Amino acid sequence: MSKNGLIFLLEGNKYIQIHSWDDILNRPNFVTSFDPQGKELADVIGEYSFKEKLSCCLTNCNQPHNYGYLVLTSTGEETYIGNICGKKIFGEINFKSKTRSFDRSLKVSQAKQSLLENKDKLTFWFDRLNSLKPVAKIILKKMTQISNIDQVGSFARSEFSNMMRLGNGRIIWIRKADQHEIDVMKLQGRSPPYEVEELIGVVSYTSVLSDANNLKNLLLVELEETLIKLSLMPPDIDDEDFILETSKKVNNIENCFNQVTSILDNSKKFFTEENLKPILNKMIKDNTIPNNDKNIKIFRTFLRSLT
Repeated sequence: MSKNGLIFLLEGNKYIQIHSWDDILNRPNFVTSFDPQGKELADVIGEYSFKEKLSCCLTNCNQPHNYGYLVLTSTGEETYIGNICGKKIFGEINFKSKTRSFDRSLKVSQAKQSLLENKDKLTFWFDRLNSLKPVAKIILKKMTQISNIDQVGSFARSEFSNMMRLGNGRIIWIRKADQHEIDVMKLQGRSPPYEVEELIGVVSYTSVLSDANNLKNLLLVELEETLIKLSLMPPDIDDEDFILETSKKVNNIENCFNQVTSILDNSKKFFTEENLKPILNKMIKDNTIPNNDKNIKIFRTFLRSLT
Protein backbone atom coordinates (compact mmCIF):
# COMPACT_ATOMS: atom_id res chain seq x y z
CA MET A 1 0.00 0.00 0.00
CA SER A 2 1.39 3.39 -0.98
CA LYS A 3 -0.10 6.41 0.71
CA ASN A 4 1.43 9.89 0.60
CA GLY A 5 0.67 12.78 2.92
CA LEU A 6 2.24 14.68 5.77
CA ILE A 7 4.15 12.26 7.97
CA PHE A 8 6.57 13.32 10.71
CA LEU A 9 8.63 10.89 12.74
CA LEU A 10 10.86 11.35 15.79
CA GLU A 11 14.21 9.66 15.18
CA GLY A 12 16.55 10.04 18.16
CA ASN A 13 16.14 13.71 19.06
CA LYS A 14 15.32 14.88 15.54
CA TYR A 15 12.03 15.17 13.70
CA ILE A 16 12.14 14.04 10.09
CA GLN A 17 9.52 14.17 7.37
CA ILE A 18 8.67 10.82 5.80
CA HIS A 19 7.50 11.05 2.20
CA SER A 20 5.82 7.68 1.82
CA TRP A 21 3.59 5.61 4.10
CA ASP A 22 5.41 2.52 2.83
CA ASP A 23 8.51 3.71 4.70
CA ILE A 24 6.48 3.52 7.91
CA LEU A 25 5.00 0.12 7.08
CA ASN A 26 8.49 -1.28 6.45
CA ARG A 27 9.80 -0.37 9.89
CA PRO A 28 10.83 -3.65 11.65
CA ASN A 29 8.54 -3.31 14.68
CA PHE A 30 5.58 -1.71 12.93
CA VAL A 31 2.24 -3.54 12.97
CA THR A 32 -0.90 -2.67 11.03
CA SER A 33 -3.18 -4.94 13.07
CA PHE A 34 -2.95 -4.10 16.76
CA ASP A 35 -4.55 -5.87 19.70
CA PRO A 36 -4.36 -3.38 22.62
CA GLN A 37 -5.21 -5.94 25.30
CA GLY A 38 -2.77 -5.58 28.23
CA LYS A 39 -0.60 -3.05 26.41
CA GLU A 40 0.24 0.49 27.41
CA LEU A 41 1.31 3.64 25.59
CA ALA A 42 5.06 4.15 25.97
CA ASP A 43 5.43 7.21 23.76
CA VAL A 44 4.16 9.14 20.76
CA ILE A 45 6.81 8.99 18.02
CA GLY A 46 5.11 10.58 15.03
CA GLU A 47 2.02 12.00 13.41
CA TYR A 48 0.38 11.72 10.03
CA SER A 49 -2.25 13.53 7.99
CA PHE A 50 -3.79 12.19 4.76
CA LYS A 51 -6.48 13.44 2.39
CA GLU A 52 -7.46 9.82 1.79
CA LYS A 53 -8.79 8.06 4.89
CA LEU A 54 -6.73 5.40 6.64
CA SER A 55 -8.43 2.44 8.40
CA CYS A 56 -7.76 2.19 12.13
CA CYS A 57 -5.18 -0.44 13.09
CA LEU A 58 -7.16 -1.72 16.09
CA THR A 59 -8.45 -5.23 15.57
CA ASN A 60 -11.83 -4.26 17.06
CA CYS A 61 -12.26 -0.94 15.18
CA ASN A 62 -11.00 -0.41 11.59
CA GLN A 63 -12.87 2.93 11.35
CA PRO A 64 -11.33 5.22 8.68
CA HIS A 65 -9.67 8.52 9.69
CA ASN A 66 -7.45 11.20 8.11
CA TYR A 67 -5.24 12.22 11.01
CA GLY A 68 -3.53 10.39 13.83
CA TYR A 69 -0.35 9.49 15.65
CA LEU A 70 2.43 6.92 15.37
CA VAL A 71 2.94 5.33 18.78
CA LEU A 72 5.37 3.07 20.60
CA THR A 73 3.75 0.58 22.97
CA SER A 74 4.97 -1.13 26.14
CA THR A 75 5.66 -4.32 24.14
CA GLY A 76 8.00 -2.51 21.74
CA GLU A 77 5.46 -2.59 18.92
CA GLU A 78 4.94 0.51 16.80
CA THR A 79 1.57 1.27 15.28
CA TYR A 80 -0.78 4.09 14.30
CA ILE A 81 -3.95 5.32 15.94
CA GLY A 82 -6.46 8.13 15.64
CA ASN A 83 -7.37 10.59 18.40
CA ILE A 84 -10.66 8.98 19.44
CA CYS A 85 -9.29 5.45 19.69
CA GLY A 86 -6.09 6.68 21.29
CA LYS A 87 -7.97 8.31 24.18
CA LYS A 88 -10.23 5.27 24.55
CA ILE A 89 -7.48 2.63 24.55
CA PHE A 90 -4.65 4.41 26.37
CA GLY A 91 -6.65 6.75 28.61
CA GLU A 92 -7.65 10.30 27.72
CA ILE A 93 -5.32 12.08 30.15
CA ASN A 94 -2.26 10.00 29.27
CA PHE A 95 -2.85 10.08 25.50
CA LYS A 96 -3.62 13.83 25.39
CA SER A 97 -0.56 14.62 27.51
CA LYS A 98 1.80 12.68 25.25
CA THR A 99 0.27 13.93 21.98
CA ARG A 100 0.34 17.55 23.17
CA SER A 101 3.97 17.16 24.18
CA PHE A 102 4.78 15.67 20.76
CA ASP A 103 2.86 18.39 18.92
CA ARG A 104 4.66 21.18 20.78
CA SER A 105 8.09 19.60 20.36
CA LEU A 106 7.48 19.14 16.64
CA LYS A 107 6.24 22.72 16.32
CA VAL A 108 9.32 24.04 18.14
CA SER A 109 11.64 21.93 15.99
CA GLN A 110 10.06 23.16 12.76
CA ALA A 111 10.04 26.77 13.98
CA LYS A 112 13.73 26.61 14.95
CA GLN A 113 14.68 25.15 11.57
CA SER A 114 12.71 27.88 9.81
CA LEU A 115 14.45 30.59 11.88
CA LEU A 116 17.90 29.22 11.06
CA GLU A 117 17.04 29.15 7.36
CA ASN A 118 15.68 32.71 7.50
CA LYS A 119 19.00 33.99 8.85
CA ASP A 120 20.15 33.89 5.21
CA LYS A 121 17.63 36.65 4.43
CA LEU A 122 18.82 39.05 7.15
CA THR A 123 21.04 41.20 4.91
CA PHE A 124 18.24 41.59 2.37
CA TRP A 125 15.69 42.43 5.07
CA PHE A 126 17.93 44.94 6.88
CA ASP A 127 18.72 46.68 3.57
CA ARG A 128 15.03 46.84 2.76
CA LEU A 129 14.21 48.25 6.20
CA ASN A 130 16.95 50.88 5.99
CA SER A 131 15.71 52.00 2.59
CA LEU A 132 12.24 52.67 4.05
CA LYS A 133 13.37 54.54 7.15
CA PRO A 134 14.22 57.93 5.52
CA VAL A 135 10.80 58.12 3.84
CA ALA A 136 9.07 57.02 7.03
CA LYS A 137 10.94 59.68 9.00
CA ILE A 138 9.62 62.40 6.66
CA ILE A 139 6.06 61.06 6.83
CA LEU A 140 6.11 60.80 10.63
CA LYS A 141 7.37 64.40 10.84
CA LYS A 142 4.44 65.54 8.70
CA MET A 143 2.06 63.54 10.88
CA THR A 144 3.40 65.43 13.89
CA GLN A 145 3.10 68.77 12.10
CA ILE A 146 -0.60 68.46 11.34
CA SER A 147 -1.37 68.13 15.05
CA ASN A 148 0.62 71.29 15.83
CA ILE A 149 -1.20 74.66 15.76
CA ASP A 150 2.05 76.48 15.01
CA GLN A 151 2.60 74.33 11.91
CA VAL A 152 -0.88 74.20 10.33
CA GLY A 153 -3.03 76.60 12.35
CA SER A 154 -5.88 75.85 14.74
CA PHE A 155 -8.53 75.49 12.04
CA ALA A 156 -6.62 72.98 9.91
CA ARG A 157 -5.66 71.00 12.99
CA SER A 158 -9.34 70.72 13.87
CA GLU A 159 -10.16 69.58 10.32
CA PHE A 160 -7.48 66.86 10.44
CA SER A 161 -8.82 65.73 13.82
CA ASN A 162 -12.35 65.50 12.39
CA MET A 163 -11.11 63.47 9.42
CA MET A 164 -9.49 60.93 11.72
CA ARG A 165 -12.55 60.79 14.00
CA LEU A 166 -15.09 60.45 11.17
CA GLY A 167 -12.93 58.28 8.92
CA ASN A 168 -13.50 60.34 5.78
CA GLY A 169 -12.10 63.43 4.07
CA ARG A 170 -15.29 65.29 3.17
CA ILE A 171 -14.70 69.00 3.80
CA ILE A 172 -18.06 70.51 4.67
CA TRP A 173 -18.87 74.22 5.08
CA ILE A 174 -21.96 74.86 7.20
CA ARG A 175 -23.29 78.31 6.32
CA LYS A 176 -26.38 80.33 7.10
CA ALA A 177 -29.17 79.76 4.60
CA ASP A 178 -30.21 82.63 2.35
CA GLN A 179 -33.82 83.82 2.37
CA HIS A 180 -34.92 81.59 -0.49
CA GLU A 181 -33.41 78.53 1.22
CA ILE A 182 -35.06 79.52 4.51
CA ASP A 183 -38.45 79.78 2.80
CA VAL A 184 -38.00 76.27 1.31
CA MET A 185 -36.98 74.86 4.70
CA LYS A 186 -40.03 76.38 6.36
CA LEU A 187 -42.27 74.82 3.73
CA GLN A 188 -40.60 71.50 4.50
CA GLY A 189 -41.48 71.95 8.16
CA ARG A 190 -37.89 72.37 9.32
CA SER A 191 -37.06 74.34 12.47
CA PRO A 192 -34.21 76.83 13.05
CA PRO A 193 -31.31 77.13 12.86
CA TYR A 194 -31.57 77.38 9.09
CA GLU A 195 -28.22 76.19 7.82
CA VAL A 196 -26.89 74.62 4.62
CA GLU A 197 -24.12 72.04 4.32
CA GLU A 198 -21.96 72.72 1.31
CA LEU A 199 -19.33 70.22 0.12
CA ILE A 200 -16.11 72.13 -0.53
CA GLY A 201 -14.11 69.10 -1.60
CA VAL A 202 -12.79 65.70 -0.54
CA VAL A 203 -9.37 64.92 0.91
CA SER A 204 -8.25 61.43 -0.16
CA TYR A 205 -6.20 58.77 1.65
CA THR A 206 -7.35 59.88 5.11
CA SER A 207 -6.67 56.39 6.49
CA VAL A 208 -3.04 57.47 6.96
CA LEU A 209 -4.13 59.74 9.83
CA SER A 210 -4.73 56.70 12.04
CA ASP A 211 -1.63 54.87 10.75
CA ALA A 212 1.10 56.95 12.44
CA ASN A 213 1.37 54.79 15.57
CA ASN A 214 1.00 51.64 13.49
CA LEU A 215 3.83 52.80 11.20
CA LYS A 216 6.16 53.31 14.18
CA ASN A 217 5.26 49.91 15.62
CA LEU A 218 5.76 48.15 12.30
CA LEU A 219 9.16 49.73 11.73
CA LEU A 220 10.64 49.65 15.22
CA VAL A 221 9.02 46.55 16.76
CA GLU A 222 7.60 44.17 14.17
CA LEU A 223 10.52 44.66 11.77
CA GLU A 224 13.66 46.11 13.37
CA GLU A 225 13.31 44.44 16.78
CA THR A 226 12.43 41.09 15.20
CA LEU A 227 15.36 41.22 12.77
CA ILE A 228 17.78 42.05 15.59
CA LYS A 229 16.45 39.12 17.65
CA LEU A 230 16.89 36.80 14.69
CA SER A 231 20.43 38.04 13.99
CA LEU A 232 21.48 37.47 17.62
CA MET A 233 19.83 34.06 17.96
CA PRO A 234 22.42 31.31 18.57
CA PRO A 235 22.07 28.13 16.47
CA ASP A 236 21.86 25.92 19.56
CA ILE A 237 19.07 27.90 21.26
CA ASP A 238 16.62 25.78 23.26
CA ASP A 239 14.28 28.46 24.65
CA GLU A 240 10.98 27.12 23.30
CA ASP A 241 8.91 30.24 24.05
CA PHE A 242 11.49 32.47 22.34
CA ILE A 243 11.61 30.17 19.31
CA LEU A 244 7.83 30.05 18.87
CA GLU A 245 7.29 33.78 19.46
CA THR A 246 10.15 34.87 17.20
CA SER A 247 9.15 32.40 14.50
CA LYS A 248 5.64 33.82 14.46
CA LYS A 249 7.03 37.35 14.02
CA VAL A 250 9.56 36.31 11.36
CA ASN A 251 6.83 34.55 9.40
CA ASN A 252 4.95 37.87 9.39
CA ILE A 253 7.88 39.99 8.17
CA GLU A 254 6.83 40.14 4.51
CA ASN A 255 3.32 41.15 5.54
CA CYS A 256 4.80 43.92 7.73
CA PHE A 257 6.93 45.20 4.87
CA ASN A 258 3.86 45.27 2.64
CA GLN A 259 1.90 47.21 5.27
CA VAL A 260 4.70 49.77 5.69
CA THR A 261 5.01 50.21 1.92
CA SER A 262 1.25 50.71 1.60
CA ILE A 263 1.14 53.29 4.43
CA LEU A 264 4.08 55.22 2.95
CA ASP A 265 2.61 55.18 -0.56
CA ASN A 266 -0.76 56.45 0.68
CA SER A 267 0.92 59.04 2.89
CA LYS A 268 2.82 60.46 -0.08
CA LYS A 269 -0.51 60.86 -1.90
CA PHE A 270 -2.15 62.35 1.19
CA PHE A 271 0.53 64.96 1.86
CA THR A 272 0.23 66.91 -1.38
CA GLU A 273 -0.89 70.50 -1.87
CA GLU A 274 -3.60 69.44 -4.31
CA ASN A 275 -5.05 66.81 -1.98
CA LEU A 276 -5.19 69.09 1.08
CA LYS A 277 -6.34 72.20 -0.78
CA PRO A 278 -10.05 71.73 0.12
CA ILE A 279 -9.13 72.67 3.71
CA LEU A 280 -7.63 75.96 2.50
CA ASN A 281 -10.62 76.58 0.24
CA LYS A 282 -12.96 76.22 3.21
CA MET A 283 -10.95 78.77 5.19
CA ILE A 284 -11.09 81.24 2.31
CA LYS A 285 -14.83 80.76 1.88
CA ASP A 286 -15.80 80.88 5.55
CA ASN A 287 -15.20 84.39 6.87
CA THR A 288 -16.65 83.49 10.26
CA ILE A 289 -13.55 81.53 11.30
CA PRO A 290 -11.72 83.26 14.20
CA ASN A 291 -8.28 84.61 13.21
CA ASN A 292 -8.95 83.43 9.69
CA ASP A 293 -6.20 85.46 8.03
CA LYS A 294 -3.61 83.97 10.38
CA ASN A 295 -4.92 80.43 9.83
CA ILE A 296 -4.81 80.87 6.07
CA LYS A 297 -1.26 82.21 6.15
CA ILE A 298 0.04 79.38 8.35
CA PHE A 299 -1.68 76.65 6.35
CA ARG A 300 -0.57 78.09 3.01
CA THR A 301 3.01 77.96 4.25
CA PHE A 302 2.52 74.32 5.25
CA LEU A 303 1.04 73.42 1.84
CA ARG A 304 3.96 75.03 0.00
CA SER A 305 6.36 72.95 2.09
CA LEU A 306 4.80 69.78 0.61
CA THR A 307 5.91 70.53 -2.96
